[in-house]
Amino acid sequence: MKKQRKLETAIDPTWKVTILSVSPYDEDQSSLEAIIGHSRWMLFKARDLVSTLAVLKRQAISVLLCDRDLLPGKWTDVMEHVTAMRNAPSLIVTSRLADDRHKAIAALNDTGFGGS
Repeated sequence: MKKQRKLETAIDPTWKVTILSVSPYDEDQSSLEAIIGHSRWMLFKARDLVSTLAVLKRQAISVLLCDRDLLPGKWTDVMEHVTAMRNAPSLIVTSRLADDRHKAIAALNDTGFGGS
């Protein structure tokens, strides 16, 4: 039986994924850090739109995980800034409320980013 290689080293051992986690919840930030803390991925954290923009100015980000419930501001504010970037990171909107999923999809569709 062949031994499976880790995805990150199978692609390129020097490649680093940079993730920006945007959430006002400390426990979300800590959980994500525990999940990817032993990988080669680099995690940056922000709590709101202002701190998100500060990180994006100084660091190239591959993936931006944004909580739906940002205060002040909204995740759509983050999306507007990200889509205007030259090398925009992939944006993933997260929510603690699984039953609100249909509202987030509707919002993406209304803004033209839902893919349908």
